[in-house]
Amino acid sequence: MVWAKREENCSGVKSGKGVPTIVSLGEQKFGLCIRTFGGFQLIRGRSVVPLAEWKLNKSLQLFKYLLVHRGRPISVPQLLGVFWPDMTEQRGRRNLQATLYVLRRVLEPNLGAFEGSRYLRHNKGKYTLSLGPSVWLDMEVFEHQIRRAEKVRNDDPDAAREHLRKALKLYQDRFLPEDVYEDWTTYPREYYHELYVQATLEYAQLEAEAGNLRAAIQACRRALAQDPYQEEIHRALMMYYLTADRRLEAIQQYRQCQRMLEQEFGVPPSRETEALYREIIRPRSTVPERLSADANHRPSVHGAIRPTSSHPTNKQLAGVNKLESARNLSGHDEKLTLR
Repeated sequence: MVWAKREENCSGVKSGKGVPTIVSLGEQKFGLCIRTFGGFQLIRGRSVVPLAEWKLNKSLQLFKYLLVHRGRPISVPQLLGVFWPDMTEQRGRRNLQATLYVLRRVLEPNLGAFEGSRYLRHNKGKYTLSLGPSVWLDMEVFEHQIRRAEKVRNDDPDAAREHLRKALKLYQDRFLPEDVYEDWTTYPREYYHELYVQATLEYAQLEAEAGNLRAAIQACRRALAQDPYQEEIHRALMMYYLTADRRLEAIQQYRQCQRMLEQEFGVPPSRETEALYREIIRPRSTVPERLSADANHRPSVHGAIRPTSSHPTNKQLAGVNKLESARNLSGHDEKLTLR
């Protein structure tokens, strides 16, 4: 895919909700622009595709499912098991064909009756969604910016900070929040949210290192507004408040974190958070130059959660359950890093 021209957002004339409807980035123009963070949206050419155009809800759900598995052949039995599990195979196949017909027409309204789709391929009983350089997908651009930040972090922290800023700007909210009860969205939703949390921590660290404590604090506060259950971000925010000589706010942040953990999960703050709190309330505390060691020694981004490919594999999507929130909050799970 041609990433050189794919920056943080589609640009152009904005709709009523602030979403661009002219899908172009400099010289690069896109036939489709797909958003999944904060809610699904498809922009085709210059227009947002209305929900009514999908006609069948199954056609929209099938497209989202293929997006999760993009680039990988999906068998007909697998699709029937997901979308028509209680039908006979013959009836399920008829429904699948009708759904695919609507899907093709939404993606390519001018597609001829006997013309093959450029996006949806069929081969040996399997369907593959192929997104070429004419398609902009927020998930892929999000991850691409994070990977670029990882590569240049040590040699060019300013460039790394800019890549992370672009990635965070894309993440409006969780992946497909309207489909929270669809099992096949669980793993990618947790996967991308974990990347967002770690990108926030790294971006805030880079801003702090550059002397921009206000920006570091704002980044952490934005993340907590989306997900108040991330103890690691609470702890980072406590540290930045302390570094900025805003000791009272650091104490208040600790108490907010403590109260949330006890009320929601019945657990106390982790040892790392408690140690930082003792440092905060100690008279004439010496402020470290960086976050405490626990915040810096996060495992490699190539660890258990992040796959080696640009998006989760079929095996991971089928076999990995939702992360345990209480364990994440208590600070005992391994975390991704962006370094």
